Amino acid sequence: MQFLKVLAFTLVAMSPRAMCNVFFKPLDVSELEVITPSKIEFTIIGDEQYNNSTLVMKIQDVDFSTAENLDCTVGNNKECSQLLSHLNLKSITIELMTYDHESQLFTGNIFVNGSKLSHTMIREGWYKFDHRKSRSKHLVILQKDAMCKGLGIWRGKSTSLDYLCN
Repeated sequence: MQFLKVLAFTLVAMSPRAMCNVFFKPLDVSELEVITPSKIEFTIIGDEQYNNSTLVMKIQDVDFSTAENLDCTVGNNKECSQLLSHLNLKSITIELMTYDHESQLFTGNIFVNGSKLSHTMIREGWYKFDHRKSRSKHLVILQKDAMCKGLGIWRGKSTSLDYLCN
């Protein structure tokens, strides 16, 4: 945790040019820990300046509702297991976009084998997209497709969705 604070302080004190070296560029990950279904701790590799640094990222554009704060570090639940099995033994790259000082969380994009994690979660029906934070037409289409195919949380609801899918 102390190392995370040092990384955060370093990022805050950096010049805009130096920040471009870590923000908005792909960073490879060596290790991860799923903290909650919406938060993952990553260890960065391959970057000269931030090699072996750890940071916590919040997954964007997904409405986790009650699952958002489930503790994945203790016990086993469906949401945590599903995310962990999707991330295990895969090529993971992150792109940092913002840092929130209050929550000490980074936001950005998480790519698993080249596919954006939040899009996979919505496309496969794990969760709905967060319409309060995003108005992306792409996310609407991904969710509608999952709904019409009866995937994940939409399984068994096809009769109530017929008007939307036809």
